[in-house]
Amino acid sequence: HKMRTTTMMPTSCLYRPLHHFSGRRRHKEQPQKRELLCWFSFTSRIVDRNRRRKWNSKRRTSSASSSSSSASVDDTRELHVLTFDLDDTVWPTLPVVTAANESYIKWLQTRVQNFPETRVMNELMKGIREEREEMFRMRGEEHVALSYASIRIAAAVKAMTTLCDVCEHDAIGMAARGYHLSWIPTRNSTGGKLLFHGVRECLETVRERYPRCVIGSITNGLGSASESGLREFFDFEISADELIDKEGVNGDVARKPSPWPFRRAQTMAQTFMLESGNANRASDDDVISSLKIGDHKLERAYWVHVGDDVLNDCKAAKVHLNCRTVLVRDVNVVKYVSGGGAPWAERPEAVEEAEKNKALYVDEEIVSVGDLPDILGKWFN
Repeated sequence: HKMRTTTMMPTSCLYRPLHHFSGRRRHKEQPQKRELLCWFSFTSRIVDRNRRRKWNSKRRTSSASSSSSSASVDDTRELHVLTFDLDDTVWPTLPVVTAANESYIKWLQTRVQNFPETRVMNELMKGIREEREEMFRMRGEEHVALSYASIRIAAAVKAMTTLCDVCEHDAIGMAARGYHLSWIPTRNSTGGKLLFHGVRECLETVRERYPRCVIGSITNGLGSASESGLREFFDFEISADELIDKEGVNGDVARKPSPWPFRRAQTMAQTFMLESGNANRASDDDVISSLKIGDHKLERAYWVHVGDDVLNDCKAAKVHLNCRTVLVRDVNVVKYVSGGGAPWAERPEAVEEAEKNKALYVDEEIVSVGDLPDILGKWFN
């Protein structure tokens, strides 16, 4: 896959020294670490420094207590990295995104006379996506997908200029500002209110049982575990929708099942391990070394990815990380269908293939994240 950017940036702009995240000064530059970190600019969320210091003391205590018996412990049985999908895994997407969409529309309707309802907005979003795809096809160029946020803002601008007689400048200002003031806060607050049963208890159990484990999220949408009341549990977050706009990455590259977000997760997990003081045993060095962008066939039995989608989560994680996977599937959860259309990679034949060969990609299947500690207990010390 090609990674498109809106502007070319020198490597120095993409590099953040390790002490940028921990507040600690490094006494000596280590070129091999710098080379790894230059792969990505770290605009994805990493936990704040004060919370990291608190976790460091707990993790060092755990490390000290286990180091004396490390020779007798099979380290492939230790959980080092745990990543979650968010939408329809941690909370139900349909009511969360619906609430955000309605909040955005109400915000605009209070300021723009005759602003349309959700159905019209969804039609405009789909039309914009199809128009852009046709434009790239006519040019003979690769389609550069926009973020869902950009498509929704563009649809609001089009609604105001074509249906509400609002000048383009005013429409752009209101559409963009309203999205940040209404849509994003509502999505996060509703996600926190509608967490699936057992999610918080699961995360508390994981933190207690595996204090040295790095926990992160990898989501295609704009959801944030930290901003939805789970900040204390997550060490890093990757939102494809956010990175599409922040770093100008092609949407079809930034979103799962593309390898890009999983490569990003490798780098962020490695960085957190180096900065949190976890790497104090020879086995830890092996784990950190295996997180380098490189051998995709290397088995990472110490990493577990949890998600609700066979294609985007289980197959993608198995293929790109070769890690263990847990599918969360509750038949009572009604799936959300994006008004702007699904990513290109989620075409029906790809979804069908993944479901047909589910046994190849799914190590365990559960109904709720609340059941995850039992699975982890079977796999790890």
